[in-house]
Amino acid sequence: MTELPPNDNFENGQNDEGPPEPYNSWEEYFEDFDRQLDEAPRTTIRKKIGKPPIRLSDDIPDSEIEEELNKLIELLYENLIVIDFIHDIDK
Repeated sequence: MTELPPNDNFENGQNDEGPPEPYNSWEEYFEDFDRQLDEAPRTTIRKKIGKPPIRLSDDIPDSEIEEELNKLIELLYENLIVIDFIHDIDK
């Protein structure tokens, strides 16, 4: 079974390039993925979330750390950036 390439120009069900060509091998798929990654525009996470003011950890009292962390995680989530922690965060 052949895989279809990812389609970065697909928007609202429309694609000016027509249907994607199937890959003949996984190697072609990964080569295309690497090419698209190399050609993709670069940005920082902070820029992506709107350059909000972020308090330095040294400036946050221990009693407010959890609240600030939750604010930051929520801001990331609102911008479709999800961080999973393997371990619970110590309070």
